[in-house]
Amino acid sequence: MQDISVPVHHTNQVDPICGMPVNGSSVIAEAVYIGVRYFFCSEECYQIFVHTAVQCITELAHGGDNLSLIHISEPRRPY
Repeated sequence: MQDISVPVHHTNQVDPICGMPVNGSSVIAEAVYIGVRYFFCSEECYQIFVHTAVQCITELAHGGDNLSLIHISEPRRPY
């Protein structure tokens, strides 16, 4: 069977949930969604994205630069 590879495009290394810049040493988690790789500064941002990916991508596609206005049930803890 032939291995079919799908190209993965990288984002601009900004956490799409909170807008924090992330680089190789500060990436806590990453996800690939519809061929685009997203990087996250915290497990919390990653979990928000995983549970609301359609909403996140829709907001970003309509001009949002990050999703810091998404309702989070608990306040963020400083890291």
